Amino acid sequence: MPEGTVMPRRLQPVLVAVGVTLGGGAVIRHRVMSGHTDFFTVLGLATLIAVVWTFAIRQRIARKLLLGLSALLFAVTLIELGFWTLKKTAKQPVSHYVTPGFGTRDPVLGTRANPGGPYVARKSDDRVIFEAQYTIDRNRLRTTLEATDPTRTVLFFGGSNTFGEGVNDSETTSSRVVALSDGRVRAYNFGLGGYGTHHMLLLLEEGHVAAAVKPVGRVVAVYYLIPDHLRRAAGLVWFDRRSQLFELGPSGSLHRAPARASDPKNWLDGSALYRRLHRNPAPIERRHYDLLAAIVKESGRRLAELYDGCELHVVIEEREWLRKELDSRGVSPRQVPPLPATHRFRDGHLNADGHDRLARFVWTEILGGDR
Repeated sequence: MPEGTVMPRRLQPVLVAVGVTLGGGAVIRHRVMSGHTDFFTVLGLATLIAVVWTFAIRQRIARKLLLGLSALLFAVTLIELGFWTLKKTAKQPVSHYVTPGFGTRDPVLGTRANPGGPYVARKSDDRVIFEAQYTIDRNRLRTTLEATDPTRTVLFFGGSNTFGEGVNDSETTSSRVVALSDGRVRAYNFGLGGYGTHHMLLLLEEGHVAAAVKPVGRVVAVYYLIPDHLRRAAGLVWFDRRSQLFELGPSGSLHRAPARASDPKNWLDGSALYRRLHRNPAPIERRHYDLLAAIVKESGRRLAELYDGCELHVVIEEREWLRKELDSRGVSPRQVPPLPATHRFRDGHLNADGHDRLARFVWTEILGGDR
């Protein structure tokens, strides 16, 4: 534009709209593709872009269409605000706090714990559900009691119960097994909240197990399985949208599935309305049992190669239907007697008594220790 000339007034709102669109669009693309769940950011920017273009466009039909789109986005925003308000003012809302910096994103596992601590964990509603401290070692594993005179090694895999959500380091199943053995068992805790059987195989494939374990004597692996792990392995849970998954090919061969980083559900899970509409868990199908069994068997094969015949023991609470499904697919789980309600926190996780009960089962029934 020649010096001294003035930009036509009708172009000014268009240029502003273009700038807002480019800037807002870049932010939206980054938030969606990176898997962030701040749904309000995406919705708010989309509404702003539509409103700006409504005032920038002079064509009557286009302006009416943009005005309708703006109204729709604004209505969705109000609905979202209403659902979030209802959620926050619901009776006895659950508050779950963990010291900031506890977890970090991982391109393969989805999330891992950061070395350090103690991290304070507290969960409550109208009363305290649990309060504990977590310590994470340099291998990003939950700290376990040190073996004073180790003669064998046990590797623990699983989710939040294996990790020991809600209990202190010395109260986890892995630490209790070390204590019951009088320091003769060296234990490693590879569990973490939200993990499933696919995380066990990913840890093995990525070399994290080999890097962390200093084996002594015979090596045994234990996986504590709950029914929800069937959904986790299939990628059907809202709290794990980023970890890499496995799938079965037409011939039954197991391989990694395509990455899920750009899955729209990553950020849709930030919507209170979306989560309310999809709050019912996905049904478990036969193919989910097939997939989980294949993952467990491949993990067992890798463990046996890595540690000279290491046996992988899958432990479940007595559920005959689950045992039959797994047993028919070549996975024979060990059944621990049902744990009473007094052995769990009110949110369902094992408390210190539950971990002690599970550790005694592992010590006596799997490791052959004294009762």
